[in-house]
Amino acid sequence: MSLKRDCDLSPVNRDRIAQAKVAAQSKNISYAISLYEIVLKEEPLYRPAENDFLYTIAMAYVKMGKYQMACNIYDRILSVDPRDGDALAGLKNVEAAIPRRSFPWKE
Repeated sequence: MSLKRDCDLSPVNRDRIAQAKVAAQSKNISYAISLYEIVLKEEPLYRPAENDFLYTIAMAYVKMGKYQMACNIYDRILSVDPRDGDALAGLKNVEAAIPRRSFPWKE
C-alpha cells in the first residue's frame, strides 16, 4: 500500500484537513488536532503534502505533554523523507523533553 496525499482522501476528509489547517493557522491547535486525528483514524496512510502543518501539530503535542504522539508525527514525516532535517531535529528535541522516571536504586 502506498501513502495517501490530500487528493486521495474522501471529500469529507479533504474538508477536515482544510479546516484543520485553518484552525492551526488561527492558533486553535486543539481543534486542528482533533480533526487531524479523525482523518488518521479513517485514513491511516494519509500523509499531508505540507510538512509545516505536521510540525505545528507535533509541537502542539509536545506542549500538551503528549510526547509519543509528537514522535509519531515526526516518524510519519521521516518515513517519507528520512533526511528531513527539521523532523530529525524535532524528534531529538521531543526525545530530550520526555521526562525521565527516577528509579529507586538499592544501595
